[in-house]
Amino acid sequence: SLGWLGDLKSLPVLIQVLNSKGSEGRYGACWSLGILGDRSALPHLEKAVRDSDAKLVVLAIEAIASIADPSSLQTLK
Repeated sequence: SLGWLGDLKSLPVLIQVLNSKGSEGRYGACWSLGILGDRSALPHLEKAVRDSDAKLVVLAIEAIASIADPSSLQTLK
C-alpha cells in the first residue's frame, strides 16, 4: 500500500526491505517502488533483476519498466 500512498518518504524503507534476504516483503517492496516511480530506486531494482528468486526478478523488471527511465534500457534488454 505504500506505493499507492505515493509518499516518497517511504523510499528508504522500501529499499531496505527490497535489499533484505529471504523475505516475502521483497515482492511488495519491489512493486511499490515501481508504483512510486522514483528513479532513485533504479540501482536497487537493477540489482534485484540479478537475484536468484525468479518471482523477484519479474517484479523488478516490471517496476523498472513502470519507472520508464531510458537509463535502464540496458537492464531491460
